[in-house]
Amino acid sequence: MAERVMLDFIDSGIPILPIHDSFLVHEGHRELLHERMQVALQEVCGVEARLKAVEPDLSRVLAERAREQQLDPEGYEQPTTTDIAEIFAAQEGYDKRLDAFYALSKAATER
Repeated sequence: MAERVMLDFIDSGIPILPIHDSFLVHEGHRELLHERMQVALQEVCGVEARLKAVEPDLSRVLAERAREQQLDPEGYEQPTTTDIAEIFAAQEGYDKRLDAFYALSKAATER
């Protein structure tokens, strides 16, 4: 089932990362992932299943970083912010890498 979902996303040029019994995709592809997983489950296992989307938990990340910083206050990186504008600004690098991935995928298919 997982192989079908991954190959389907790869064929569509969409990055997908399998993690244990889950998949990680760009948030814009959440509904597509849900749909493709349901189809694959039906085709492979003949069942319909309830699927659960896990929302990112920033509070857990912040708590873990605070613990790490307490253990090594001198060598720790800059503190993590809760300012939403700073968080979105940090995503710019991710968006650039995603755009580069799509450009490479498009160039590879045009050959």
